[in-house]
Amino acid sequence: MVVRAQEMLQVLDFTDKKAIVRELITKIKATQEVVTIWGQFPVLVKAEVGLESIYWYDDFIIQQPFELKLTIPPTDRGGRGYSDEYVSEAVKQHVD
Repeated sequence: MVVRAQEMLQVLDFTDKKAIVRELITKIKATQEVVTIWGQFPVLVKAEVGLESIYWYDDFIIQQPFELKLTIPPTDRGGRGYSDEYVSEAVKQHVD
């Protein structure tokens, strides 16, 4: 199933991918340290309905909520990202 999803994503263009993300994500909250993303995955469920001796089966789509927390690394600590010196130099170039 995951392989099929990956193959499908390879074929989609940016507009289609953007539409999927807009359907899945319900809220984003960001601070300087953490980005938190909330959303819901649609899940297809087969369910038994009816009280007769021969049961009817039907498909339902339920929403499986998720929460994703991403920690943002410090800008110049640990040798990753942009240093304060690099950012101040870039700001000087844009101001001049």
